[in-house]
Parts: sequence; C-alpha cells; structure tokens
Amino acid sequence: MLEQLYLKELLHNATQALLYPTMIILIVLGVVAIVMIGSLVVEAVVERRHYKAELPQLIASIDSASWQELSGVVESSGLLRSQKDALRTLVAYAYLPEESRLALAKRLLSEQEQRYYKVTSRGDLIAKVAPMVGLMGTLIPLGPGVVAMGQGHIDTLSSSIEIAFDTTITGLVVAAIALFIGRFRKRWYEDYTVALESAMSAILEKAQTCAEAGEDLGNERMVRCFHPLTQKA
Repeated sequence: MLEQLYLKELLHNATQALLYPTMIILIVLGVVAIVMIGSLVVEAVVERRHYKAELPQLIASIDSASWQELSGVVESSGLLRSQKDALRTLVAYAYLPEESRLALAKRLLSEQEQRYYKVTSRGDLIAKVAPMVGLMGTLIPLGPGVVAMGQGHIDTLSSSIEIAFDTTITGLVVAAIALFIGRFRKRWYEDYTVALESAMSAILEKAQTCAEAGEDLGNERMVRCFHPLTQKA
C-alpha cells in the first residue's frame, strides 16, 4: 500500500513538473510560428514575386536557340536564381556523355527537392507537435483543478482551467499557422520543381540533338575557365 502511494505521488509530481516546460515549449513554438509568417511574406515578396516562368515559352526558347545562346535564354527566363544556377551548371557540363549528363541533372534536381523538403518538413513537424504539447498543457493542470473543486477551492480550479484553455488554444493556433504555411509552400515548391524538371529535360534533349549533329558543346577546359561555379571549387 505504501509503495502504491509512493508511486502515485512520484507520478503526480513528475507530471506536474512538466507543466512549466510545456508552457515554455508552447511559447517557443508561438515565436517560431510568427517567424514562419514573416519568412513566408519575405519569400513571397523577394522570390515568388519575381518568379514568372512560362513553361511553354521557356521550352520553345530553349528548343529554338543555338547552343551558344542557351545560357542567355536561361538567364533571361523568369526562373528563380537557384534554378538558373542549376540549369547553367547542366549547360556548362553538357560535354559529358549522355548518361553522365542525365545523372548530373538528377543530382541537381534532387538538391533542389531536398532544399524544399527541409523547409516544408519543419512546418509539418510543428503542425504535428504543437497540438500534442497543447494537449499536455491542457491535461496536466486539470488534475489538481478537479481535486481543488472537490475541496471547494474555486480559485485554484479557475486558474487550472484558464491554463488548460490557454495552452489548448496556443497549440491549435500554432498548428493551424504551420499547416497553412506548409500548404502554400508545398504548392509553390511543386511548381518550382516541375518548371526546373521541364527545363532540364529540354536542355538534355537539346544537348543530345546538338551532339548527334556534331555541334561543339564545350569541354572541361572551357568550363573551368569561364563557368563561375567551377571557379569556386
């Protein structure tokens, strides 16, 4: 009997000790949610506003341009800067064999997808964790609140219910913000990925056609001399 009481008291103290860490975590998540809103606005103003890629027009321009004009076509496109860098890298290393070009394109595309995945996965994690932490903040103070109600301590009960409501609402609001922002970003990033993949396919087809026609696609020496990405290596 004494062991049961001891374990019960130990468990009660342990759960009550989690209340303040839970509230601190919710405050941190709330700050993170505000930062996510700010980053979404910045991304929409800085990047999304300048993203004006017209895929049919871009692919037609790639197809009709000569190989020497291809870098200019990429630079004048409405793609994002990171997408342009990936396409210029693919153009610069077009002298590689066909299988190597395809492997390079897959790697460049995968790097972009991983970059987008890291951004969206953080939001997905917050959207899942915030309601759980909010639920913890709801249940932890309710135990002492129910006990206080049985003892007629209304002030303690009202304080416990207030904490429970606040933590629940905070967790739900943070989760809603993260989910909302995640949906926006996933839609944007899916659009970016489709545009980059389509442009890469057009460039690979162009490189294959030019190679079969015997056109010079450049060489490693020219790439090292003139391509800015390789100068950093």
